[in-house]
Amino acid sequence: MTGFEIHSRSRLAGYDPGKLAAARVTIVGLGALGQNLLQTLVLSGVGRFLLIDYDSFEDHNATRSPFFPAAAEVRLLGNQKAPIVAHRALAVSTASSPQILYQNDTAQRCGDRIIRWADVVVAAVDSVSARAWLAERARLHSKPLVEGGFFGPEFNFSAFSAEAGTGCYRCFNPAKVSSASCTQYAMDAERQNVVPAIQATAAVLGGLMAEQVINIIHDRETSYGIRYYGNARQAAMRSALLRPDPQCPGSTTHCLFGP
Repeated sequence: MTGFEIHSRSRLAGYDPGKLAAARVTIVGLGALGQNLLQTLVLSGVGRFLLIDYDSFEDHNATRSPFFPAAAEVRLLGNQKAPIVAHRALAVSTASSPQILYQNDTAQRCGDRIIRWADVVVAAVDSVSARAWLAERARLHSKPLVEGGFFGPEFNFSAFSAEAGTGCYRCFNPAKVSSASCTQYAMDAERQNVVPAIQATAAVLGGLMAEQVINIIHDRETSYGIRYYGNARQAAMRSALLRPDPQCPGSTTHCLFGP
């Protein structure tokens, strides 16, 4: 392998390892989507992360969690997602001097510091209220937001600009809905006979969202304010333009008085 710098192929694909290594990305939610997205980013050379999650691993997570812990890791680090995912991600990072910070808590309890720290904020959470909070605070602090979610083979995602007056997540989702823990969500889903996640969809969506983050880091033209809808089984995608809502609760004015 002599003579082949680790990021040589990435450079040919248009990545700038220096920009990626210096970038700071906050990821809120370390379930199937958050882990698949994080795995792509650390392998691509993104160097600095702040990982936020308050949940613990459950057995049913193993089929869609690339960083699901081995028994030895649980004995060493416990069963909470944040420290385990940070530990595993650091081990596979291709950045020259990676830094992966984590917090066992909700985004709301962590507060605005997790937004201010980042160059890009990623919402990989089930909770609509958490996404709404992140959207409001990201807009307030002029940080771009990438968010998405999935249900069985279906997925959707968007990237939102940091620029005030442009469309944001809250423009098309003004309501706040609370969400229980991952465990409670899984129990509710089982009772309702729904399939909350499959690994193939998590991997596809994680890759698509990761590339949005990488585009933003490179200051490339990004498809802000567009909602993409896809189906991993049907290999199909469609999109819709999200127009700014003048009465959006996520506007800068409303954010100033937010929680």
